[in-house]
Amino acid sequence: MVIALSDSFIENPRSFLQRFQDALFAGSKPDLQGTLGIDEEVSNIFATEERIRKIPNYLDCKWSELKTGQLLRLQGMVQDTNFGHEFFAGAVEVNENIWRGCRYILDFSEDEMHLDESKIVLDERYSLFLTNVPGERTLPVIEALGNWGSESLKERSLKYSNRLQASNDTGVCVKCYGGMETKVQVCQAIDVIGIYEEPSEYSDGLPILHMLCFKDYTQSATQAPSPQQAEIIRPKILKYFEKVLGENIAAESLMLALLSNVVHKTTGLVIGGFTLNLTNCTSELVSQLVSVLRPLIKRMVIQKVNVAELNRKPLYPLSDGETLDTSHLQVAPGTLIVLDETELSSGTLNDVGCRNVQFLSSLISQQDLTFFYPFSSFTVHSNVRIIILSHGRSILPADVGCRCRGDSPDTIEFPTDSDELQEFCNFFHMWNMRANIPENMLDYIQSTYVSSRQYNKEINEKTLSLQINCSRLYAKSFGRQLVSRIDFEAARSLINHWTVN
Repeated sequence: MVIALSDSFIENPRSFLQRFQDALFAGSKPDLQGTLGIDEEVSNIFATEERIRKIPNYLDCKWSELKTGQLLRLQGMVQDTNFGHEFFAGAVEVNENIWRGCRYILDFSEDEMHLDESKIVLDERYSLFLTNVPGERTLPVIEALGNWGSESLKERSLKYSNRLQASNDTGVCVKCYGGMETKVQVCQAIDVIGIYEEPSEYSDGLPILHMLCFKDYTQSATQAPSPQQAEIIRPKILKYFEKVLGENIAAESLMLALLSNVVHKTTGLVIGGFTLNLTNCTSELVSQLVSVLRPLIKRMVIQKVNVAELNRKPLYPLSDGETLDTSHLQVAPGTLIVLDETELSSGTLNDVGCRNVQFLSSLISQQDLTFFYPFSSFTVHSNVRIIILSHGRSILPADVGCRCRGDSPDTIEFPTDSDELQEFCNFFHMWNMRANIPENMLDYIQSTYVSSRQYNKEINEKTLSLQINCSRLYAKSFGRQLVSRIDFEAARSLINHWTVN
């Protein structure tokens, strides 16, 4: 019986990696620059979703049963790309001109540990701190820590609680080889295949995953609907939104905001993003809306915006120069951020509160997520979706405002049929789809703009930009990748009901 290479690799990954390195170094002193082709080899072995699913998922395993050296898969967000750097023996000369590769090989014989320096080629690795994708999935970390059977490990893990957003979140140290750390960005959600190493005093109680390869983890794999399917699903979702918001225009506007996606960004200009401010909201309405959105949007965080909350602690990632504290809004691309202003009243902001407002304004208007250090700061691009729920006009710079009903709706009976619910989820997976404007539509849009300006001088380039952006979102809501006249005219009509900020 022939065993598939993927099955053989899962059963004994270190044996495969040892043979691969030994063959690569045969007859010559190793050059340890780059990944050695290991990442490509592993990616090819697990090139299909069927093969990848055979790899045990770290989030589904009982931690007490995990053993050093086994192959694991893990999805998470990169909280910090600068979590450590170390040198180690990347290869050793076991006989004259016969070299043994040591990358990913976590056990050494006594003889190999006491070799002369001339018989060792040094390698280096960089560490990332990976945690749960905010708003997506959590683990009962206390129970898991108990599985390790050591109170001292449990205590040491608390050292990194400042990097975790919730008490039941977990952190993993991911070690990168051959420059792979340069391909990863902070806040990026990644899907990693690697070699597991059990927590120890050496790792300060953190589990370790030695990265073999990774890919971007946008969201759980789903099948976006076809245009025919989207046309059927769309009105069903709008029906639920309208029940909560009480207005068809507000429901349509919310749908477009949930499908927004930054497609291009230059200094001072963000294309594709769409921040909606729903006004006339109550706390009860917010609660109902969140309960409707939560099963549909796989990454969603709720942030109250009031004086007490703004003054309480930073909403931005903050470093003291030694360690990086996470924040509630250090989130991965594609996350929906719901800003709840319904409890906002007059008051005085302290220094933290002022910085939080500045941070939120930059996040909304520029899609910049700012990290603050003692004497500097830096920003990373953040492709997030944002809706603001408030009584009156928001204190934050939303693109448009739209009034909803305001009174508390009756209990919403959301679909319990799993297939229909999955269809709804798949619909909003279209947020990262791109709808383009064909050449013939560009001429139509330009002529329409010129004609509109003759009758209404208040229509300007900002209005035109909003019309174009919303026509793209409208096309996406029907599963179409090309904008039509119908989409553009529908967007123009919708904008007439908005307050453009």
